[in-house]
Amino acid sequence: ITTSSASGQDFSAATLSLGTITGTATRGGTGQQGVNVRAENSDRSNVNMGTTDSAGAYSVKVPAGTYTVECFFPGYGPKAVTGSVTVTANATTSGKDCALGTTIAVTVNITDGTNPITGVFIDARDSNGRGSGTNTSVSSGANATYTLNLTPGTYTIRAGHPAYGMI
Repeated sequence: ITTSSASGQDFSAATLSLGTITGTATRGGTGQQGVNVRAENSDRSNVNMGTTDSAGAYSVKVPAGTYTVECFFPGYGPKAVTGSVTVTANATTSGKDCALGTTIAVTVNITDGTNPITGVFIDARDSNGRGSGTNTSVSSGANATYTLNLTPGTYTIRAGHPAYGMI
């Protein structure tokens, strides 16, 4: 707005043709609360997000079109719904579930040879740059042990520390 008057700047949601995407986010077959769900069209001009409820169910409203849906499981990383999702105005597209399989605990020990190095950020990424990370460790003897819970796959694991840089 470049003038002193802001009149004539009306917006209306009444002209949108919205549909709904619903599904459930599960880990090991159990619904997961607090999973962030993102629906996005191919040019990213239409994006909406939601969060799963206590049963792992989600509902996201978006304009009619074709979307990819991805669930981000806190502590585990992203998992996409298989295939694209076509949304029709005034209709619900259901059963678009995100199922995270059984996870594998990956442990990383960091030491200077004598003492544990704490405060390291451990980062695991797949070939698409997606994954998870942690800076929480448990010290025992000369090691600081960091644990990541990852779905089966191929990852690049990196470690970085403010005083040491990339380790």
